[in-house]
Amino acid sequence: METLWEAVKRFGISAINEAQRGFFTIPEGNALLAADQVHRMLPWIEAEFQEDCRQNPDILQVGMPGQRAFVVRNISRTLSYVTQACLLEGILKRSYDLMVASLQKIDPSVVSDTAKLEARRIEIKEIKLFRDKVAAHTAFADPKPEDNISQELTSLVSLISTSHDGTSNTFRLGALALVVGEERPRHQPEVSINEAHPRTMEHFREWIRMFEEVSAPVRMQLPRVVGDIKYEAR
Repeated sequence: METLWEAVKRFGISAINEAQRGFFTIPEGNALLAADQVHRMLPWIEAEFQEDCRQNPDILQVGMPGQRAFVVRNISRTLSYVTQACLLEGILKRSYDLMVASLQKIDPSVVSDTAKLEARRIEIKEIKLFRDKVAAHTAFADPKPEDNISQELTSLVSLISTSHDGTSNTFRLGALALVVGEERPRHQPEVSINEAHPRTMEHFREWIRMFEEVSAPVRMQLPRVVGDIKYEAR
């Protein structure tokens, strides 16, 4: 897996010294390093999950010892995966917006790719929904105007309800919905690490391509030095 830091080094980090803003990099250096750090965490969490499954192939069958511990471990991993994926998404979205604004100072024709931004939003929609309703704070703890009592209680049940088809690597969190009277939850968020991970990694590869594409038209016009490191335009 190519990390964000490796990718941006490949297509070039640009440094600008501007009177009003001082020295800054495109993409913004602190945001880039933070994003890279979070990006590395996602496959690490997924690898931990897969290793746990390999070591406990029959753990989710009825009556197996250690089942409760396995479930708790992987609820924790799922919550971490979701929150960190959304954390990374926010950093990249803001970094992209800042990068476009910076590049427009050099070439006003540079614009955000709104179609691809919308595609990225749709790709992460399920994970973000789970983060918003369950993993970040639950709809019960922080209800929104659209959250009825059924949604609030479903968000709590989503933290403890798991499903599988008899094998551990199909572990899924948030499979149940509570109906209160005639009220149903508007959303029924659920997530599975092993199903979400390939799509999530491709999603972030598309973000890398977006950073590369938006900078391509003006790359040759920008300085290529950050500190004592020089990058060649490609």
